[in-house]
Amino acid sequence: MGYPVRALGVLVAVIALFLVAKWVAGPAYLGLFDTDRSQNVELWASKPLQYADVDRECASCHGERVETWQKAAHQNVSCESCHGPAESHLSSGVSLAIEEPAELCIRCHAALASRPVSQPQVNVEEHAGPIACTACHNPHQPSLAGPPTVPHSLEGREGWCTVCHGATGVKPFPEDHAGRTSGVCLTCHQSPGYVSPISTPTGPSVEPTQPAGPPIIPHSLEGRSECTACHGLTGFKPFPADHAGRTKEVCLACHNQQ
Repeated sequence: MGYPVRALGVLVAVIALFLVAKWVAGPAYLGLFDTDRSQNVELWASKPLQYADVDRECASCHGERVETWQKAAHQNVSCESCHGPAESHLSSGVSLAIEEPAELCIRCHAALASRPVSQPQVNVEEHAGPIACTACHNPHQPSLAGPPTVPHSLEGREGWCTVCHGATGVKPFPEDHAGRTSGVCLTCHQSPGYVSPISTPTGPSVEPTQPAGPPIIPHSLEGRSECTACHGLTGFKPFPADHAGRTKEVCLACHNQQ
């Protein structure tokens, strides 16, 4: 018997084996891939609904938030994209289990080279570490309110946020900000017209090395109980205009004696 005949016999045997297996297994398995998909349709139709087109329904109870969301950059992100399947919530009032904000937000906002520059994105570890995104950002309208802006000039103060705003500073940051560097501060808190040289929207923030902090006091403080006597707005060497109203105690919290 020649090779072509043997090869043909093997092919026929394989096809016969396949047909027998298909017949034995029945349409419950192989039928899913056949031209008759009625059982597949019936199978999926029998499963309970999990997702629903709820964006319009949400407004009946959550009108204020829906109104905010509809005007925001997230308006094209459906409620269920973040809040999860809502059918049980609508039908029986079961609370929605929202994922951890960081795990949810980074799906779209973690810095990736493949994402367009216009897409807001951050290096998550450097940007906020373990702090939840929602501690600073309103997910329904990320631009709403937001972190407070820096009310003073940053000239010569890059990298020294924690001198005044550390836990023991004159205006300490909130407790949940502990451990953040000045580079992290300036990724959220901006000064009008100022472009931070130590952080970028898509890269890590770094703590810079500064040659000096707030100017040191070049003279003795003996017998000089009031800084503003010489450095008030009408003194011979007045302090900057944005220092108005600060007391001696505030001055000495930043400016150390030589």
